[in-house]
Amino acid sequence: MTFSPEKAFHLTTGSLPILLTLPHSTPLEQSYAAELKERVRGLKKAEGGLLDITEQFKQVCHSQKGTPYVLIARVHRSRIDFSRSKQIIAGEHAYDDARAEPLYDAFEQTLAGLVRQITHAAAPTALLLDLHGCRSRDTDVFLGTLNGKTITSNGHLHSLRDRLHESLSKKGWKVEPKPGTDEIKFTGRSDSIIARHNLAKLAAQPGNYGSLQIEISQHIRLRAANNQQFAYDLAEAILSLLD
Repeated sequence: MTFSPEKAFHLTTGSLPILLTLPHSTPLEQSYAAELKERVRGLKKAEGGLLDITEQFKQVCHSQKGTPYVLIARVHRSRIDFSRSKQIIAGEHAYDDARAEPLYDAFEQTLAGLVRQITHAAAPTALLLDLHGCRSRDTDVFLGTLNGKTITSNGHLHSLRDRLHESLSKKGWKVEPKPGTDEIKFTGRSDSIIARHNLAKLAAQPGNYGSLQIEISQHIRLRAANNQQFAYDLAEAILSLLD
């Protein structure tokens, strides 16, 4: 069986220098290319609630400033994990089935093109937000930047990560890490999306650029009221970084 690379993802074209990636949000029963051989190693569970958060995020942005770009993997992570490299790193890689390579490459090339587009735009700020789910009970949200390697803070006393922490904390969310502290959990793997598409290194001009891995706890993702409120607060916090 052969597969169509263009069906490996869904792209929403935007007008803002904001790009959301969701590599793990598609359930197996809705997966394209589910016939691919299952990956032997690595996490395989889809991260529920992220599609709902993203849809509400888009609506808030659209009502206030414009539409973000959104790239959603349509292949279940047990078949292709787009948050991993083709090479084996820390015992894992993106897929075990050779037929997956064109699908992985199509996602990667599309993402690279979108990154070039938003970082070469006239806006002084561009953001890549890689959305994930976690199972933390004590923290609502983790912000990962490879300990600052994927963000700039040109013209600001505080980094993009710390400014986002401040905005979300003011809304009552429990966010880690605190400003000025290291990222102990969910920093981002060396082959993660934010590592492969590091806006801080790829930007063509000085400005405020950041690739952030945002880990959202299940009590936000899987509870409708929390889900929608967090999406609203996250959108307003992200939009404030564009000012």
